[in-house]
Amino acid sequence: MKKLFLLLLLGCWAPAGMAQRSGPGPGSVSAALPGGGGGTGTPTAPSRWMQHADSIFQHIDRSQVGTGLLTNYGFALKNYNLFQGTTLTAGNLLQNLGEWRLLYAAMQTSVFNANATLPALRVANGRIAQVERPVPDMVNIATLLVRYDRFRDDAGTAGLVTVSNRQLYDAPGRPYSPYEQRTLVTLSPLVSKAATRSPQFSFPSLLRFTNAAPAITALEFDAGEGQGYRVATWDQPLTATYPADGTYTLRFRLTCADGSVLLS
Repeated sequence: MKKLFLLLLLGCWAPAGMAQRSGPGPGSVSAALPGGGGGTGTPTAPSRWMQHADSIFQHIDRSQVGTGLLTNYGFALKNYNLFQGTTLTAGNLLQNLGEWRLLYAAMQTSVFNANATLPALRVANGRIAQVERPVPDMVNIATLLVRYDRFRDDAGTAGLVTVSNRQLYDAPGRPYSPYEQRTLVTLSPLVSKAATRSPQFSFPSLLRFTNAAPAITALEFDAGEGQGYRVATWDQPLTATYPADGTYTLRFRLTCADGSVLLS
């Protein structure tokens, strides 16, 4: 008797957001903002990069960033602006856990003051290692829900911040804050392949990473096998049965305490 192994490729949708820059708009302070607030690139000397960013933001009152995360200060290898939880598009389809980690790293490099409560990426990696494949045919899913600050698009043109010698300054007596808050949400399975047509999916609370974002009050999951969304519970595995080998897309829907519904 030959054992049947299903090569089940699991794609994971991440939420799409508005196609907006996270830095201030044209003609403002964008030339002085490191990383373009969500742009991509490859730093060759991280320590020099941070020194450069610290110099740019040296005169900014850091205490005014409520979430403790300022994405204009950080460095991103993946465009987190696409992950706001509004709609699903091909542009925000996560292929693997590595891409989820890139989004986590973008938030981690954005730590701007002591208000930031998101665990360090090394902590997240340690927790992932604890639950990675503890049970055969179990697909554990990591959750990342983050509230972060960014410069408003008009922060420069409205005179909320100024630039001098490639350094940013708070404008005295400004009528309102130069910052606005946004949400990043993304979920990803720890593995992209399963060797059975009836894998179990689990949402370990140990792998739920968040900061000042609203609490998650309901979790729904679409395994892509044709049954649509169904209610999921933290730490309680549920089984999906697929009709054939193939590639399937996972979708998630989170309801939060503030009434918002986020897609991933």
